[in-house]
Amino acid sequence: MKLSLIFVFLSVFLFADSEYVKEHSHDLVKWHLWNEKTFEKAKKENKLILVTIGYSTCHWCHVMMKESFRNKEIAKFLNRYFIPIVVDKEEHPEIDRYYQWIYKKLYDKSPGWPINIIMTPKKEILFISNYIPPHDIFSRKGFSTLLPYFANLDKNQIKKITKAIKEKLKKEEKPLQTKNPLKIIEDEVKASFDFEYGGFKGLHKFPEYNKFKLLLDLYLLTKDRQYLDMLNLTLTNMAKSGMYDQIEGGFFRYSVDDDFAIPHFEKMLYTNALMIEIYALTYQYNPKKLYKKIINETINEFYEKYYDKKFKLFYAANSADSPNEGDYFCFSKAEILNALKNIKNKQEILNYINFEEEGNFEKDKNHIYFNLNIPPPKNLGIFLNNLKKLRKHHSFPFLDRKKILSWNAMMTAALFRASIIDRNYIKKAKKLLNSIYKNFYQNGIWYHSFVNKKEKKANLEDYAYLIRANIIAYEYTFDNKYLKNAEILIRKSLKFKDKIWKMTENFPATPDEKSYPSAVSVLFNTYIDFAALNNDFELYEFTKNELKKFPLKLEYAFLARVKLKSFYNVYVIKTSNPKLYFPIMYPFYLWEKTDYNYYQICDIYSCLKRSENFGEIDKFFKNIRY
Repeated sequence: MKLSLIFVFLSVFLFADSEYVKEHSHDLVKWHLWNEKTFEKAKKENKLILVTIGYSTCHWCHVMMKESFRNKEIAKFLNRYFIPIVVDKEEHPEIDRYYQWIYKKLYDKSPGWPINIIMTPKKEILFISNYIPPHDIFSRKGFSTLLPYFANLDKNQIKKITKAIKEKLKKEEKPLQTKNPLKIIEDEVKASFDFEYGGFKGLHKFPEYNKFKLLLDLYLLTKDRQYLDMLNLTLTNMAKSGMYDQIEGGFFRYSVDDDFAIPHFEKMLYTNALMIEIYALTYQYNPKKLYKKIINETINEFYEKYYDKKFKLFYAANSADSPNEGDYFCFSKAEILNALKNIKNKQEILNYINFEEEGNFEKDKNHIYFNLNIPPPKNLGIFLNNLKKLRKHHSFPFLDRKKILSWNAMMTAALFRASIIDRNYIKKAKKLLNSIYKNFYQNGIWYHSFVNKKEKKANLEDYAYLIRANIIAYEYTFDNKYLKNAEILIRKSLKFKDKIWKMTENFPATPDEKSYPSAVSVLFNTYIDFAALNNDFELYEFTKNELKKFPLKLEYAFLARVKLKSFYNVYVIKTSNPKLYFPIMYPFYLWEKTDYNYYQICDIYSCLKRSENFGEIDKFFKNIRY
């Protein structure tokens, strides 16, 4: 009997499609999956539930796994007194987004991963935390303290705790009614921006596309050069720092330092897709060679290492560990000195790359990032190329070969945007979009992700980013089939709206967007653009009314820019000769290709200006002031 149960347990995990779930099959904890059967088991056995949410390339998820879930005493206690559930946040973003949002509401900060929840069989929350150590350390309680505490609570104590948490969660963020949303956002941006190194203040520095795009929008709305300078400071320093892989290209997930020096070494598809996009959009208004270099290198890196040639889609991410954090990406002192052989200005280069004898990351590990205060020395390219050859002898970290619909849609949009530096990227973008339709859509059903098996249906986030990819595809090709695709998807996405917007049937769509723009913010953005291109007044007014239900704040930066878009005008420029790559001084406009041999500017309600001279159209936008 015991052997058969063990086989059932192993088969559930070893034959799972999720790499993260498979990793946990080696734990001493007898994990369950998130489903009704598991919750029924918890009710029947009258046990509390521990849910851990993470992903296969998450460093701290691996630390907690090794420290606690393979610890005999902790595992024994968990198996006896709890029903443990493991969730892959990339496979189930609806579960992850919801509990990230819960944590944020309770503690007013983002948890990151892993995130752990102790709950009742009715899903009532007793405790929520990010990384938990095995034992108490400093002010942080460990599993060895937390698990016995909650296991020994009586019914009245449980009821008291869950009631208190419910009361806290009832406090809703009231939408701010204001006549001047631009002023509110400007004040928040200036208060949160790091004017020394760029980016936004916080415990860690993330490559926050949401806020970077907002900076560009503010520049184009206000015509205030300060916002473009803030964006350029950020993008330039990130490109020269440790946030960026100076050897092979591509951005890491976040930096632990204000100056972007030392990162966590995961390379995520979503991070890099969105960074390609913001560098390309900024290049349009400030065509720096550095930005062009970053775009090309990042795209090349992802096609070389993160591209599934069979499905013609991109993988999710790589782990930071190989086997230790940063092993693949960092270099020993001996390797660096070897790469400097036959180069005369050795010390100049060592100073420029922030080399330290004992290692600038960990003992005898040097991560290559540039000194932001001095110009690049001669022979830097030769040195970096030598390191690239040496890195081939390093073990490449674990690669999660999961293909995710929304993230591939992000890369589609990025490739279209990158066509500002190379028109050939349009071909790559169209090919990727075709692959999305071929692989994620089967028998009338859209699927969210797969390694080999397609089981999980698409969520609101998938629809939102795919609609966006189609609208951007129209912007760069003027092929009406993409607008027709968007229209079909919009109709399907509206089915996720009940009294509230839902990511899936059982989970709400939250405005949380720490990693990338939320489903609702992307969806509202696409609705407004589609409505403007198609004179769909009903969809336009519907979207404006929905936006009023959400708060205006920098924390929801992409939602804030959509609120600005709805508050001011979205213009459509109609002509037979679109100047697609011309840097128009306004953030909210679209080109529509017609048979007009003149230019006509229209908003959703009427056409405002007509001219055969594009200079007058350009002047129209330059003269807009708010």
